[in-house]
Amino acid sequence: MNISRRLTVLIILSFIALTYFENAALSELTNLYVATLLAYIIGIVPATSGNILFLKMDEYIVPILISFECTGLMFISIFLLTMFVLPDIRLKHRLLSLLLLPLIYLANIARIIIGISLGTYTEDIHLMTLFHDTVGQVILVIFTIVTLLLFLSTFGYIKLKRGL
Repeated sequence: MNISRRLTVLIILSFIALTYFENAALSELTNLYVATLLAYIIGIVPATSGNILFLKMDEYIVPILISFECTGLMFISIFLLTMFVLPDIRLKHRLLSLLLLPLIYLANIARIIIGISLGTYTEDIHLMTLFHDTVGQVILVIFTIVTLLLFLSTFGYIKLKRGL
């Protein structure tokens, strides 16, 4: 299958998966992980219901919706799409790249936890929203790209310059 046909098929499949695969179970699982890590590592104890975290901030109870977009599946899909669209990568290495998906998922959970921690400790909902919606997203994009580049470099598909 040539590259343009493969790319077209993968883009269509990715679009279908991201459009029609809004799974509440994945959002609830992410919510559970976030709540557990907040409680045991950071000391913030939220109440949870389904995919909603309830936190006390600035004398208010703030509901935080862990939506499908917060699960990191879009970043994981971009990583997978890139790995399977790039030509001349052996199937074994493509399959090995699947082992990095939990790492991207955990980085996404860290993004959520950092945003909530910032909002809780500063009692500033706007700071939490700013980090979650902008800074955290940019950091996760950079993390995903760096993960991809390091993987490709490790197996010799690209050469990264060392030093400046």
